[in-house]
Amino acid sequence: LDQADIAQQGLPADCSPAAIVLRTAQSLYFIGDFAGAAGTLEAEESRLDASREPNLAAAWHFWLSHLVLRLGKPHQCIDAARRSIHLGQAVGDHATMGKADGVLVMSAEHLGDYVLGETEAKASTELLTRVSEPYWLGMTHFYLGWMRMMAGQFVDALACQDQAYDLAIAISDKRLLTYCLFGKRSEEHTSE
Repeated sequence: LDQADIAQQGLPADCSPAAIVLRTAQSLYFIGDFAGAAGTLEAEESRLDASREPNLAAAWHFWLSHLVLRLGKPHQCIDAARRSIHLGQAVGDHATMGKADGVLVMSAEHLGDYVLGETEAKASTELLTRVSEPYWLGMTHFYLGWMRMMAGQFVDALACQDQAYDLAIAISDKRLLTYCLFGKRSEEHTSE
């Protein structure tokens, strides 16, 4: 199906071949198949027409960055995240830009580039606060806390984890909570 077929058949716009591939990759991610998810996006990139689906293209490259980072490929992550940010800027997709900036924080930690990490964390938190994306804002705080812990900035790392923890509690998100609990003292959360 192409966009004309989708419109003619009265299907939702997010049923394009590229949208279906992206949803498939996201599904693989959520069952823990990071390699399969990244491979799906890489193998099917020809289905993505950034000029016709710019928002989808920004999301596509964000998810690719998110996935390849989990496969230990920080340089590929940076390339995909920067492409996502560039595409997001073109259409004013601040949420995707903020998420991609957040992933760049963790890639900066992998590379030991703490200046880049701090810069990207600031950009991410500003964007994600503006568009009200509490889960991804919490992940940025988690990534920043992890980076600061690796840099030996333990008090600052705990402060970041407190921010992530507060967001997880506020939105009742157990997945975010599991990420941020590594920095919390056990006596602080034993009653939960």
